[in-house]
Amino acid sequence: MKKSLSPLIFVLFFFSLAYFSPMNKVFQYDTDEGLHLMAGFLHAHGQPLYKEILINYPPFLILLLSVLIKAFGPSVYVTRLLVLLFSTMLLWALFKMMARTQNFLSALLSTGLLVLSPYYLQLSVSVMLGIPALALAALSILCVHFYTDDHRKRYLLLSGCLFALALQTHLFTIAFLPGLIIELAQIKKERSFSMLWWFAALISVYLFVAFAITSIDYRLLAESYTKMRNQSIFNGFCGFSTVSGWILQQYDIALLALGGLVFSRKNKRKCLIIPLVSLIVAVFIFSTHSPVWYHHQLVVSVSLYWLASFGIYALFDKAVWGGWESKDVLQKLRDGSAVFFLVTVLTLVLIHIPMRYSNAIQQTKANAPQEYYHVLDLMKKFSGQTHLVVTDAPMFAFDAGLPVPPHLATVAWKLLASNIITTKDILNIIQKDRPELILFARFPDLDDKIAPSLKGRYSLLYRHDGDSFVRLYVLNKI
Repeated sequence: MKKSLSPLIFVLFFFSLAYFSPMNKVFQYDTDEGLHLMAGFLHAHGQPLYKEILINYPPFLILLLSVLIKAFGPSVYVTRLLVLLFSTMLLWALFKMMARTQNFLSALLSTGLLVLSPYYLQLSVSVMLGIPALALAALSILCVHFYTDDHRKRYLLLSGCLFALALQTHLFTIAFLPGLIIELAQIKKERSFSMLWWFAALISVYLFVAFAITSIDYRLLAESYTKMRNQSIFNGFCGFSTVSGWILQQYDIALLALGGLVFSRKNKRKCLIIPLVSLIVAVFIFSTHSPVWYHHQLVVSVSLYWLASFGIYALFDKAVWGGWESKDVLQKLRDGSAVFFLVTVLTLVLIHIPMRYSNAIQQTKANAPQEYYHVLDLMKKFSGQTHLVVTDAPMFAFDAGLPVPPHLATVAWKLLASNIITTKDILNIIQKDRPELILFARFPDLDDKIAPSLKGRYSLLYRHDGDSFVRLYVLNKI
């Protein structure tokens, strides 16, 4: 019954969000959505990644988006469904691993709580890198679990391939690598060859995607990372205080995870290795990385809620299957203390569920200013006469079905602040490519620097000040 019920739960999750969430109506959840979608749009129209399209992250999600855009056109909804599918696979993989090492109920409760964790639902319907990368990493770990059961080499090879794709989606999945290596090293049968086959699959697929498909530019990746680390403007977006704040925000889940570490039976403690090591590595990475954004929190949350599932299981273990008939008074006292602690913490978790649910639902309702839709209508009006748009907000161009110059596909704050993209670059592109439309909707200082050079060639078609800053220019000869 439980085995037949569990797949239905995750199918229901997918279709419930696809149908009831406002993902089809929201303009954008995050400006990164527009950057990724425009990169996929340009690649779908023949522009090569890295050589022409400037992106400073691995390419796998962009390649998938490119395939979808070729098949369905520039549809935000379809691409969000892809990310929602990855979210469903992530939850299913975590559930399978938890149920395999604990029980059905603790696995179901933990995955349900993860859905309500900060930004999980929002990121499940946002075209961003985190959810797909974590889903691929979780599926890779699950395949290792399958391999430990029957030692079929196909699971081992599939695991290595999936982890390579996870790294080619977002490099922060490297947080799961040390724990996964420890897990592989504990496999008794054909131990050395298991590790060898796994790494062979990982390296082969990683190099194939990196060089055979996209010719990834590691110089650009390294340059963007080192330049951003040295920018004082990002000081408020890094450090241990930021990462510890993520955990303190979910202190009840952290206490439940602590209960799992302390009160789990000895024969279960080896199952704690991957989530525990991953949590430690993730905290270290994000404490030293700059900048750190809200969506990086997801890596910490996945490991934390995975550990919390052991706390829920320990409660059942101590309260239901504990050795209460034992004559050992000290053992009874230890079990009683464990049950009291875990019941108290789980009560806190249950009390916070309504608040978490309300916050999670609210985060899926990102309402764009009405001015954005007016600008979008204007751009669509000129789409038949427009071959190129220069903009700092590519979501507008994507929604209108219009390309941007490949070098400006990802005009992100961190690239501007670290001078990887400069005002001079933008001016040179405007001079050379003569775009029919120029739109600034994110960075007012860009408009301040570029607007004077547009006089005589472009007219201001639409202007709005305040929080929803917008400037739309049109070529005079259009």
